[in-house]
Amino acid sequence: MNKIIALFVLLQLNLVPLFAQNCKLSGNIGVDSSTEIELFGFKGFEQYQLARSVTDSLGNFEVYYPGNYKGMGFLKSGKGQSYLLILNENEIAFTDKQQGKPGEIDFGKSYENNMLYQYVANNGSRDAAIEAWRFLSAMYEKTPVLESRNKLKFINSEIEGLEKENSEFINGLKSNSIVKWYLPIRKLIQAMPVSVQRYPERIDQHIADFKKIDLCDKRLYSSGILDDLLFGHFMMLENRNVPFDTIKQQMNQSINHIVNSITLGNSDNLEEIG
Repeated sequence: MNKIIALFVLLQLNLVPLFAQNCKLSGNIGVDSSTEIELFGFKGFEQYQLARSVTDSLGNFEVYYPGNYKGMGFLKSGKGQSYLLILNENEIAFTDKQQGKPGEIDFGKSYENNMLYQYVANNGSRDAAIEAWRFLSAMYEKTPVLESRNKLKFINSEIEGLEKENSEFINGLKSNSIVKWYLPIRKLIQAMPVSVQRYPERIDQHIADFKKIDLCDKRLYSSGILDDLLFGHFMMLENRNVPFDTIKQQMNQSINHIVNSITLGNSDNLEEIG
């Protein structure tokens, strides 16, 4: 009997860390009962399933995924909804019963996801306004009858103010958060193709920003944007309006940056890039 009790105690002790290693994601996204819910993670260039479940009679769901996974996640329902998530907390709960806009999703106590969706909701409006002001700025610069109205200073101050708000939001995020690391890289990926088409003067800064990114960072390996970052960078270099020799030189410099990261880095994750 004592042996059985001892075995049972030992089993319980072994099971505790096993369960403790799992993280919980729960919520209600306004779907019917028995709707399939899948949670995906990222590994280099690949997406893979972390967990799956089905909603209960009230449309609630719970999924448990490995606690050693830290990075971006992708939640998908059988009804077609999808959510980009930051999986960096032991428990995350959110509701989107109205299936509304990013700013209307309630992530409760999840700092990372609240900040991510707050940025997505507000930054979209700011970026649209910035593009509109830039269009007007170019028009006022090139059209004598408009240039004489002396509105350029006001227009440019609006652009600077909106860009400053974006930067201040990111700079104000917690220094150890994934969202603070993730947003500038996502912003770079979004900006590169736009700069090729409309703002070639920004490309040199994009190149410098790319070279500042630590390609050994494990967060990049589980970010889901590794392929977008590399593909977007080289497409930008290939399509910029400069002599071919300059393009070739810049590509070689970027390749050397990647090779040096692989050579000097301690992360096995960079085998994906190689």
